[in-house]
Amino acid sequence: MRSSHSSITGRTFSRANFFVSLSCLSQEYCQGWHSRSLFQATSDIQQRIDRLHHDIDYYRSNPAQKEKRALLCGYYTIFSDIALNHTNFARAIALLSHAIEIAEQEQFYDLWCYTLRLRGWVYRSRGEITALIQGNAAAQPDFQQALLNYQQAQQLDAKKVPDVYRGLVALASGSTSAAAGLKIDEALNIVDVGSKQVGKQLASSRIPISAILDEERYHLDRAYTYLSYPIWSAHHAKMARVELNKANEKAIHSLSRDTFSATLLAKSYLIEGRYGLATYHVREAMQMVQATASGMNLARLTAIYRALRNSEYGESDDVATLGVDLLKAQQPTLFK
Repeated sequence: MRSSHSSITGRTFSRANFFVSLSCLSQEYCQGWHSRSLFQATSDIQQRIDRLHHDIDYYRSNPAQKEKRALLCGYYTIFSDIALNHTNFARAIALLSHAIEIAEQEQFYDLWCYTLRLRGWVYRSRGEITALIQGNAAAQPDFQQALLNYQQAQQLDAKKVPDVYRGLVALASGSTSAAAGLKIDEALNIVDVGSKQVGKQLASSRIPISAILDEERYHLDRAYTYLSYPIWSAHHAKMARVELNKANEKAIHSLSRDTFSATLLAKSYLIEGRYGLATYHVREAMQMVQATASGMNLARLTAIYRALRNSEYGESDDVATLGVDLLKAQQPTLFK
């Protein structure tokens, strides 16, 4: 079948590989989060969603109609990615729920698993921020919702879901289980189940290129698991850094992964009570966050900063300076 094309803000992409294209476009949109271009992009996406709803005939199941429904699922997904980047968690969840409904109705098993995992990730991310600011008990509802989404993804027909996706769900489930209070060894065992899929290739063109399950990703998730446990432990912080070092040895040096790793490193020193080093590494990670324009990672760093403010180190000049630097990153137009 000949590829059809659509244009988003001047970019043309093949619907046959639309998820790869949308993943790239999402990064471009998120980099404009302080500029008017982002609002133009989201308006454009909404118009295309509305147009697809108008064009789709839900009483017909020919290939062209199914292609439109898959594309609609993709637009909802990229919209949710932008919402998450702005830490608009409720909006991201609502958009992903639309995508999940389409994927379930059409039996798009790859997208179904992918979007369930993403919705779980949104709940987990909100829980992560809440745990740092308000305490782990306040975050438990989000962690439980995340686990529910991962369980739903794991219950899909394994023969119809890419092996890599089952592995990625296992990684996410393990680290979230630790945050929910499962013993750390048991949580790590769940993560290790996902490691069995390391190196396997994706067969579907609808899967985003960013969904790579390799050794770096595996060790990053093990580090995240150690740092997610609700009872802070210097031993867990040190073990997390061991995993981060292993991840670095296998790194493909993706800026988004490097940023995530730097954020975890800062959190490890916070958990260990080495507040000066935590402050230093928050500042180091912030430079990467600004390069990627990742609002979600900036929220993580802000949560670490707030924890530092509440620590015995909170009145130090280092923490005060860090607060100003974070404000500059959050509101750059105020300092021009």
